[in-house]
Amino acid sequence: MSTSSIPKRILGLFKVYNNLGDLLIASRNWDGRVREDAVRKLGGLGSSDALKALLVRLNDWVPQVRAAAKDAILRLANTSRNAAVFIEHLPEIYHLNKCSRDEHADIIRIICDSLLSEGNRSLVVTGVSNDNCYVARICYALVSDHKLLPFDSLVEVGLSSKDFIIREKAFVLLRDSEPDKHCRFLAIALKDKHTPIRRAAFEVRLEHGEADGVVASYLFDRHSSIREIAVYELLSRGFNVLDDYRNALSNSLINTSKCAIWGVGYLSCKESIPTLIKLLESPIPCIRKQSLSTLSSLGVSWLDDNIHIFLSDPSAAVSREAAHLCRKAGIRFDAEELLSKVANSPYAHTKNIVFGLVKKINKWERLIFLLKIRSSIKPNQEAELLRITGEFFLWNDDFNRSGSQPTLKQLDLLKRYYGEQLQYNDHNLSRIMFTIGTLIAV
Repeated sequence: MSTSSIPKRILGLFKVYNNLGDLLIASRNWDGRVREDAVRKLGGLGSSDALKALLVRLNDWVPQVRAAAKDAILRLANTSRNAAVFIEHLPEIYHLNKCSRDEHADIIRIICDSLLSEGNRSLVVTGVSNDNCYVARICYALVSDHKLLPFDSLVEVGLSSKDFIIREKAFVLLRDSEPDKHCRFLAIALKDKHTPIRRAAFEVRLEHGEADGVVASYLFDRHSSIREIAVYELLSRGFNVLDDYRNALSNSLINTSKCAIWGVGYLSCKESIPTLIKLLESPIPCIRKQSLSTLSSLGVSWLDDNIHIFLSDPSAAVSREAAHLCRKAGIRFDAEELLSKVANSPYAHTKNIVFGLVKKINKWERLIFLLKIRSSIKPNQEAELLRITGEFFLWNDDFNRSGSQPTLKQLDLLKRYYGEQLQYNDHNLSRIMFTIGTLIAV
């Protein structure tokens, strides 16, 4: 430390801070005495704008600063006009439970008691609709625990919340209530975007009896876990669910047709295989993807021989599904096959998907693929060069995981493609390229 800075630091200890902005800055000062003085003055100002800074200092490493912050916060909490600000900072207040420099249970209880007082309760209820989901969750818990709303209003407000955690809590309250309370609110829960809520609501409806036609409509729900419940329920009632699915395979409604494809697979209907193979030619990507998945679940040998075609599908989602099924079925490709896919596909996503597959093939085939791809990249394609450099490093990291040796054919290809690398001067790969050259020369 220079001697010239020492007087400045000493003078800083005696600087007088009066306005809010200076005090907020001083509350973060390196010196504990300055922080303590600033915190006490912030408490004296009585400004709710200081609450966030005071909450931070409540966990300060200096005991005197913590004590001053506690006094200042309690002073703010005693004024009802600050209640709205305390509600906005409820997540930070409850976070104090995790802070171990001091015991904060008392101050949290005092703040909550203040918010739950007669004059502030309406603000807590309003806080359930706060844009900050963490504020809204705490407010809903307070409203629920302290019965600030009638039961019907509490459930209705909860189920209409934007936050799925609050909606889940509201549904738990509904499920634990008397059956005569269910009907109106179950209709809301059955339309919820969050699948666990819809599934639980559907199960409650089934527990209290549901018409066959209503249950059948859930055979085409957008989520498979709900469809499974509907299938099981209808089968237990003696319905021919499979016919419903087979009749809907070519439905004009995309979601209905997609669910039907899933259904014949779930019920192991091998008679539908020819129809599923035809649906692979559908112009709708989600129909092709679901057909691939269902054919795989049915163990169709035709798929093993033709799955590679869909690696170059116009839809990235279908291509990813095909790659996933290849890995699942243990289908392996050599470098030339994957290089052909990249070269012949007009779609950019094909290359990304092939790069994922190449990590699972023989390490020498993988090296052949990377060398060939690198030699086809133009020097001005910096992003592609950077990507392939990263792929070489990944290959190098995985090298010792397998002790396989290259075949004569692989050696010939490695020598040919390695020779094409001389046009590049990538110092990042110099060591790896030297190692590859040594391996090939052996």
